[in-house]
Formats: sequence, C-alpha cells, structure tokens
Amino acid sequence: ADPSVKGIYKQYADIVIKKGLSEEIKTVVTGAAATGEADAAMYTSFAAMYQKLGQYEKAVGLYQKASEMDAHNARLLFELAHCHEKLGHTDDAILCYTQALALRPAAVDDYKTLGNLYLKKNKKADAVAAFKKYLDAGKSDIGVAKEVAEWAFSQKNDAEAARYFATITGEEAKKADFLLHYGQTCFTTGNFKKAFDLLNRASVLLPKNPEVFKLLYSIAVQDSAEKNAAVGYLAKYLELTPSDAPLQRTLGDMLYERKDADGALRAYRKAVSLNPSAKGIYKRYYELASKKGMAQDVETALNGAVATEEADAVMYAQLGSFFEKKGQYDKAMAYFLKAQQMDPNNTPLASAIGRCQIKTGKIEDAIVSFQQVVALNPNVSEEYKILGGLHRRTKPDVAVEEYKKYLAKKPGDVDIAIFVAENAFKN
Repeated sequence: ADPSVKGIYKQYADIVIKKGLSEEIKTVVTGAAATGEADAAMYTSFAAMYQKLGQYEKAVGLYQKASEMDAHNARLLFELAHCHEKLGHTDDAILCYTQALALRPAAVDDYKTLGNLYLKKNKKADAVAAFKKYLDAGKSDIGVAKEVAEWAFSQKNDAEAARYFATITGEEAKKADFLLHYGQTCFTTGNFKKAFDLLNRASVLLPKNPEVFKLLYSIAVQDSAEKNAAVGYLAKYLELTPSDAPLQRTLGDMLYERKDADGALRAYRKAVSLNPSAKGIYKRYYELASKKGMAQDVETALNGAVATEEADAVMYAQLGSFFEKKGQYDKAMAYFLKAQQMDPNNTPLASAIGRCQIKTGKIEDAIVSFQQVVALNPNVSEEYKILGGLHRRTKPDVAVEEYKKYLAKKPGDVDIAIFVAENAFKN
C-alpha cells in the first residue's frame, strides 16, 4: 500500500474510531498528516481514544495538534488540561485551564480544579482567586469556602473572611480553628454578638488559648449585662498570659471596684513588678497594702509612687516615717519636707521634720520647725516641751516660757515643774 495516496485517510480514520483500533492510530495520523488530510476533528477523536485508554502522553500530543488548528476551541483546552493533570504536569495543566476558562468562563466547576492545582504549586493567592469565582457563581463547597475564608483572614481582609466563614456549616463549623478565626473576624468587623457566641464555644475547645479569653473580655466589658463575666475572662487571660502589665492593672482596678482587696492587691503587685514605671496604680496599691499591714508592699507602692511622680503628701510622710524608724534621718527629713510642700499646714509633718533636724544636729532649724507647729496649733503640748529643751542650755529664760506653756497643758510633769521653779527662785 502506498501511504502517500490521498483521499483515503478520513475513511480510514472513521473505521479506526468505530472499531476502536488504537494500534492503527499512528498509521492513520502519519499518513493523514503527510497527505494534508489531517484536521482538528481527526486529531481530537484519536486523542480522545488515547485518553480513554489512559495513554495520556499520546493524547496530549494529538490534543496539542488539534488545538493548534482550532485555537479558540475551549473543549480541546479542557481535555488537554485533564491529560496534563493526569500526567502530573501541573504547570501545563494550569496554563490550559486558564486559557480554556478565558474562552469559556461559564465552566464554573473547572475553577475549583484550577484552584486545587494552584494549591499544589503553593500559589495560595492564585488558588483563592479561582476558588472565589467558583463560589461566587453560586457553587457550594465547605472545603473551598474554608480556603477562601482562611486566606482572607490571613490577609486581614476581615469583611471578606466573615462573608465566606458564614457559608461554612456542618462538622467543619464545629472545629476550634474555625470558631476562633470566625470569632476574631466578627470581632474586628463589629459583629460582637456573633463573636461572643463563637468565642465562647471556642473557649471550650481551646482552654489554653489566651487570645480567646482576651477577646471575650473585650466584648463583655462593653456590655453591661456581661460586666461580671468580664472579670472572669480577664482573670483567665492573665492566668495564661501573666506578663501583660496593662491588663494586670485593669484587673486590679476591676477587682478594686468590686471590693476584692486581695485580688486587686495581687494584680497590682504583678503589674508593678512587670512595669515599675506604670502610672495610675500606686495610690490604690498603697491604700490596699496599708489596710492589710503588708509592709513590703507598702514600701514598694510608696517608692513607685515617688518614681512616677504620683505620690501625695500622705505617701511622702509615710516614707519619711519608714526612714525615721530606720535611723536614716536625712533621708526621712527629705521626704517629710516634700510632704510639707504639698501640705504646709500639717503640724505632725512639721513636728517630724523638727525631730529629724534634732537628730542631725540642726538645732536652729529644729527650733524654727517646732515654732511653726505651735503657731499653727497652739493647743499642742509636747512641742512646747521640746522647744523648752532646745533653748534650755543657751536661752534658759526662753526655755522657761516654753515650759510654762507645756505645764499649762501637762501640769503633772514634775521634772519640768522643778526646772521652772528653780529658775524663778534664782531670778
């Protein structure tokens, strides 16, 4: 037989196709190509035969020839894409699906296939773009919706994430990650009621996840009906994340308002240990520690208040008392003087300053301090006695006058009375 004979190959091809004579395909194709009788339809038919037999390499070659002859035939490109997919030629399959879908965008199911191929190449953004076309055409697929929602979530596109998360149902919608991520998305988009429900369910599955409880606290604290629950959520969050100094302070304030002194004290203690320069803590911390008689906490609170410039006259006076008891009179006096600047008419402060001045040998200054006391409050008694003692050696007459004022308040002091009487006898 002469293979160059023209006019026989189309009939020959029809017989091969009808009889399923795959072993004859090569002969027909070669002859038809040589005689110019091969067309897209012939290549397509033989490619389909090879495809059906699972001989995808041979099918690819013939589909490519058919597509070269009929470049706008979407069906050819889809079949070629299927064969590349079967062969594991992912890049070629992606190219063919992309070209085919450009010609026939209504072939919606193939967007899902294209998306999965992109996932194999770890091209998540391209996969999501294909999946969105699939879903937005009205298709429903939980796995695909999850891919799109999670991608939008990772890109902080919260509105889009919420839209696709909302389409997920069934067992997938009961999983911890879904509940957490959908809950976070609802929170950021302002759907707090939905977020609260989702995150409460997530907290059961994720009892060690601090973010869940932080978000639950953030929602509850804004809702008057959930105020009590807010404290519990915040406490749980801080149990898992104790290093959050600002929220330790917040917990302390909430517990303080609830009259939970022990809890507030623990929270304030932790807050200042994490951030000693934090402001707005030390006054309440000092108040609670003082009531509890916790000397170490009191000292910490006072020092912190001074460092953050939040100390008031009472705090400075308390620090002065600490150092006076320790015999550190210069340091004590500095704090007493600071307190006096804030409360200049406080007679106990002036007395304390005078005592420290005596201890440090500043007698003249001490005299001035005690004179200030008796000027502010003439009804005092001990200060007159101290003034008498300060003048006793150098100015006995002045001392006598001060002692007389003292005896008018405390007439039973025998030693002072004798000194005054002896001085009067001498004069």
